[in-house]
Amino acid sequence: MLIKTYKGKNIDQPHFFILNKGNNCGKPLTAACANCFVCLVNTDEEKEFYYWLCYALWQTAQFEPYLAGSVIPFIHIRDVKSIVANASVKVRQKPVEYQKKLTALIEIDQQHKALSKQLNLLAELKKVLLRNIL
Repeated sequence: MLIKTYKGKNIDQPHFFILNKGNNCGKPLTAACANCFVCLVNTDEEKEFYYWLCYALWQTAQFEPYLAGSVIPFIHIRDVKSIVANASVKVRQKPVEYQKKLTALIEIDQQHKALSKQLNLLAELKKVLLRNIL
């Protein structure tokens, strides 16, 4: 795994992005943005492993103690590398348990996206019905 500053270049190998500025520092992203690092890996399996590891770190606020900046918070690349590397060592000690929890997390994430889509459709339906009333 290699984490570097993203400079807008096309990347051929498996990768994902990590937000490095704002209140969501450390959030893994599938698409690049202006303020992000890129995490380069060798295989799609490694990409999934590190993406969900970063997701877990972000959701549990593991990056927050390392935020700097008085107006716009940001995180240093060396801190991200350290946090991800330490967490990787920890979860690799229990690979079966990690894989079970990862599978459950992915399933929950898919259900969350489906429910969000349904809620958006219901909100749109409500607007259509209200427009028909008027």
